[in-house]
Amino acid sequence: MFPGFPPPDHAIHDLLTGSKKVDEEKSLMIHFLTVLFEITKRVLETKLIGANNRSERTTRFRDFMTSGQNFKRVGPQRQSFYEDIVREVEEVSYAYRLTFVFSHFTEDQEWG
Repeated sequence: MFPGFPPPDHAIHDLLTGSKKVDEEKSLMIHFLTVLFEITKRVLETKLIGANNRSERTTRFRDFMTSGQNFKRVGPQRQSFYEDIVREVEEVSYAYRLTFVFSHFTEDQEWG
């Protein structure tokens, strides 16, 4: 079967298609989009220096994402880009869940 082009980004696929509860999916999607834009901004500001207008930034970002890519696998920069997103999303989601659990169990507590 022809997988299509570009090849799939397995880290993102696994993150977004994992078995989750509905409320966890919504939180995950918000975290994913937030981190996606934050990391994209970081790449634009640190790795694509010298792109002076929208057209240059768009071209350089596309080159960044497709460098080393072929029909069988994504390039190392793209792979690292999405792995960084997954790592940050999982850290944020984990911290969010801990905060929710902590606040849920302590909101009715009387201290002192």
